[in-house]
Amino acid sequence: SLKVSPDWVLVDGPHPLPELAIPQTPLVKGDAASACIAAASILAKVTRDRIMDMLDEQYPVYGFRRHRGYPTPEHIAALYQYGPSPVHRLAFSPVRDLLAPGARADGRRQTGRAGEEAAAAYLLTQGYKIVCRNYRCPEGELDLVALDGDILVFVEVKARRGTAFGLPQESVVRRKQARIRRLARRFLSEKGVRAAAYRFDVIAVTWGPGREPHIEHIRNAF
Repeated sequence: SLKVSPDWVLVDGPHPLPELAIPQTPLVKGDAASACIAAASILAKVTRDRIMDMLDEQYPVYGFRRHRGYPTPEHIAALYQYGPSPVHRLAFSPVRDLLAPGARADGRRQTGRAGEEAAAAYLLTQGYKIVCRNYRCPEGELDLVALDGDILVFVEVKARRGTAFGLPQESVVRRKQARIRRLARRFLSEKGVRAAAYRFDVIAVTWGPGREPHIEHIRNAF
């Protein structure tokens, strides 16, 4: 897409560029050996820094503006806390490790369990009585069942490490809501529970860098 077609290419590195029809010369430490490569390196760095600034606005939890995408301790810690973003290279070793079979699932389970613990503790401080935790049947699972006075409350807990990919409660879509309603009816029938009334709440638990979990309780969520 260059307006002027080059006659020769100088490559900063020991290996030639594959599938390039133009004659080329690889130069180890080319930015020190060639003024052309040195100038191109400056342009590339300035362009990369601008891209990192834009990515920092889109994905602020990773700190791209500070580490410029390099594998600093801060960057790696953010990857393990939030998982890779859509712009991370799959060949980047921390990303590759996170995407290994079972790695992400284990992380999600840990976050989910921590979220349920935080939600249950919160409900107790609000005067709720926990009736059941992790009710399971072949159709699925109810996270928490609690009493708010004489009202039975079915609580769906959603937890995330940050909000880079949306708020936790946004994942409780209509199909999920319908399944929770079916599970609630089965719970009432199986346990023989008689409640004056019942409702469905969502508790969203979000962790930020170095912070206590933020809890948002949405009553009568659906």
